Amino acid sequence: MGSVVESCVGQIFPANVRGRLRPPIPVSYFGNGIIMLGASGKARDVASEEHLASIAGRIRGAIGRMDDELVHSAIDYLELDLGGSSLPAMPAGSLPKTELRVVKWLDMTAYGADFGWGKPLVMHMAVQQRAGFVYLMDGVDGSVPILVSLEHAILNDFRRLLYANAAKL
Repeated sequence: MGSVVESCVGQIFPANVRGRLRPPIPVSYFGNGIIMLGASGKARDVASEEHLASIAGRIRGAIGRMDDELVHSAIDYLELDLGGSSLPAMPAGSLPKTELRVVKWLDMTAYGADFGWGKPLVMHMAVQQRAGFVYLMDGVDGSVPILVSLEHAILNDFRRLLYANAAKL
């Protein structure tokens, strides 16, 4: 069995398809329009600052290759694989330790929605039952709140690394 640093790790993320479909989803549409994309690499590369640009490039490349044909192919796959039913619910628990899902909810127009009682004051996840997720969200004041869902056992290491690297900025 290979070492952990040689393990292949994946970064799976939902990608916004609104501007990639032909014709595009109308700007006034309030709802998700996403497919899952992914990028992978060796754990040692993902953990190394010198390879971070390479990982970002892989993610950018996966998004750049997403076009109308890929989106329709993903939809066709789901329809065939699931027989028209909805996606099965993910059970509570954690993702594998080598997997991290970053979900970008930026530009989702949540603060522009008005259902008759005024614009929302805040928008965030109600409940997160799985560890291994990071959500980037629009703040009401233009800020970017970041919601991180991790296993309790690694929170101290995460906090230490976050603050150590934040001090370098």
